[in-house]
Amino acid sequence: TSKNRYWLIENILNPQFKKMREATYKFHRLGLDIMSEKPDDGRKVITEAIELVHQVYKDKPGSLLLKVFFDTKSDELVNIYSGAYPDEKGKMVSYLNEMDPSNSSKYARIMSAH
Repeated sequence: TSKNRYWLIENILNPQFKKMREATYKFHRLGLDIMSEKPDDGRKVITEAIELVHQVYKDKPGSLLLKVFFDTKSDELVNIYSGAYPDEKGKMVSYLNEMDPSNSSKYARIMSAH
């Protein structure tokens, strides 16, 4: 099986996942860190990070690193995008459902949030 610590570390260090490392940095350091003061700016950077994750998804759709990312971030993503503008919500829900269909019921809450 490819769902163990060896494969997680292999994915993290593998040059093919460079965009995932960039996305993680953008998500946390450049996005979440400014959300409390500038929520729209922080969400914009997080959206850029999710677009990088989407590029990784297109290259490596079944990777352990993507599974770990969405397992740990799905609730956080719902909270972040529930306060987004309607067009932004639609785009992100579409992306998230494509990359992480197992959490689509969670992502549906983004669209119903006011």
